[in-house]
Amino acid sequence: MPTVSRGLTRRAALAMPLAAVAAATACRAGQGPAGSPQPTQGKLTGTFELWQPWPIDQPTHGGPVGWKQLMDAYNAKGGPKVDIVTPPGPEGFNAKLLSAFAAGTPPDCYQVDGPGVPVFAGKGLAESLNDLMARDKWDKSQLFAFSLDIMEWQGKYYAMMQHVDINFMWYNASHLEAGGMDPRNLPKTFEQLETLAVRLTRRSADGFEQVGAAPHLGTDYRVVFPQANGAKLLSADGRQVFFDAPEVVAAFEWIANVINRLGGWSAIDTWRANVAGASGSAANIFAIGRLSSFLNGNWQADNIRRLNRELKFVVSPVPSGPSGPRDPANNVYGGGILICATKGTPKLPLVWDFFKFTASKEGGLAVQRNTADVSGNKEAARDPEILNDPDTGLGRKETYPLFDQARYLRYLKSPLATEIGQDLLNAVTPYLQGREGNLTGRLKEANRQAQLKLDEYWQQQK
Repeated sequence: MPTVSRGLTRRAALAMPLAAVAAATACRAGQGPAGSPQPTQGKLTGTFELWQPWPIDQPTHGGPVGWKQLMDAYNAKGGPKVDIVTPPGPEGFNAKLLSAFAAGTPPDCYQVDGPGVPVFAGKGLAESLNDLMARDKWDKSQLFAFSLDIMEWQGKYYAMMQHVDINFMWYNASHLEAGGMDPRNLPKTFEQLETLAVRLTRRSADGFEQVGAAPHLGTDYRVVFPQANGAKLLSADGRQVFFDAPEVVAAFEWIANVINRLGGWSAIDTWRANVAGASGSAANIFAIGRLSSFLNGNWQADNIRRLNRELKFVVSPVPSGPSGPRDPANNVYGGGILICATKGTPKLPLVWDFFKFTASKEGGLAVQRNTADVSGNKEAARDPEILNDPDTGLGRKETYPLFDQARYLRYLKSPLATEIGQDLLNAVTPYLQGREGNLTGRLKEANRQAQLKLDEYWQQQK
């Protein structure tokens, strides 16, 4: 396994000039920057290394299970072998990866999530796949359409999808029926979701017996709900931010109104932290039947399978705000786990062969077994072997139609997603907590700070 540099902090690695990182990578590869890929002669052989953050010999959830199954299936084919490892050390995975790049000892390929594609591509640490795709006439249409948006940055593809995920609304069907609501007629507007939140909330002497809905408990709610109200948070080229747009302000005002109608952030947070058997997790609270609805991903089927296989649930796209689309059918928000090839790796032919296997039906089936993960390959995702499995199939029949409806991303697509996302978080959290009433002013300041960061980044790229 390559040695990971311990002398470089994450901040230092992130701040490294692009040329310095690229030079270290090229030195490691023993060659200059990779040009157009050449046809591979003869049968591919050899071993290459892939880094990902979860110990696959000690699986704790779908991620490492899928990686282990994918590795075994690929290596059983005969030909190149992939060694999937987790780099040691207490640092976060991205910090370890950036340190390895800075030291000139990165792996041949590595896992990223959706927001990571612009980060690593923007730093010149990921190999473009466009020439390889063109050379092999690789069929992009085998993947879900929104996958391609996640794989792309600045007009080029820098990653291959390992599995896709989507955000949408989960509802407890039993709670709906008990509250006199029809599980076949789910909320289509913010107003209808607010009505459900209040109507299905049941109070107790020390707080809540059950909460109907609390928008801020949902995964990626700060990005999703503004978009469901018609907001554009970033320009298509990632150079301009719109955190203070009227649609953004209105979305957070609505979230605050729902929170306040239920008794306030503090009351909800105290209840959330003290629900027995949930460990403070909104997903666990939903799975055990104490939360009627919430915004979350298809991966929660694993959670439901572990905690409450008898849960009756229904799913739908996210309701639209007053400025959002009249028909919310496409208010489904995508993400995923992907693989990048290291810029300049001499083992690119082997890595590309593995990428093609990962995106194929055979590779997709390996990723999905015994997990709630969904292959980016549409044929694998819909395979009856997976769909009808009593364990792996839990929730798939309900959620599969939504994958074709996904049109938007559940994160900020930017090399500075973490930094500017923190600006947005710092603006809205005190307001939602009831500690700061000037939301418009806070969002204007967040927009100013985020724009300064983006301007500096793009100026450096020149």
